[in-house]
Amino acid sequence: MHWFQDTIAAFGRQLGMANLAAGSDGALQLAVGDDTLIGIESAPMKAGEADADGLVFALRPIGLHQLSVLHRALEQAHLSQHPTLALQVGLRQSPHDHQLLAVVRIPSRSFTADQLSQAVDFLIRWLDDVLAPGDSHA
Repeated sequence: MHWFQDTIAAFGRQLGMANLAAGSDGALQLAVGDDTLIGIESAPMKAGEADADGLVFALRPIGLHQLSVLHRALEQAHLSQHPTLALQVGLRQSPHDHQLLAVVRIPSRSFTADQLSQAVDFLIRWLDDVLAPGDSHA
């Protein structure tokens, strides 16, 4: 799985982070701004696969009672189009907060630093759009 670590390292260099690396579990998390968490990890391998795909996700808090935000996010995900990335949306719950989760899967053959950068940008912009000011989500 050296290709995965090599891609993470190249992505880190693009960000000006010379020593960026996934942990021994194949996962990496980065805080972006005040409220966004970006995660990159290798997907579980399926039978017959030579390499695992990469998963890129973004989490942003939406408050405890914001099912309308989740509903809007699901509608937006259905309408969202990206030429190479299929978007999946979910909700991560805790007793203190709910977080909107947006995920894309990058096939191993396409898992490059540039594709990773595009995925992160896409997810952040998508969350920005769904949680745009004027929508009550705090």
